[in-house]
Amino acid sequence: MRCCTISRIWNGWNASVRISSPMFSHELRTPLTAIRGYAETLLEGALEGSCETTGSFLEIIKAQAARLNNIASDLLVLSELESGEARHG
Repeated sequence: MRCCTISRIWNGWNASVRISSPMFSHELRTPLTAIRGYAETLLEGALEGSCETTGSFLEIIKAQAARLNNIASDLLVLSELESGEARHG
């Protein structure tokens, strides 16, 4: 699935960096907003709530952090492709 994401982004990348920048900004802001929101909710008292709610919030934070990590990895691959440094095979 990640390969398809890279391919989709790469195909759009060639059109214009200015067109791609808002997409990248949105892709970065979405998981950051989720991480921040759920962490703030936990800090404001949800930690005192049920273990189920706390666990659910922590799972969301973990998933969004992983998503953000994948985006960063994809951006690194795109940068390598653009500079011609991508490893083949």
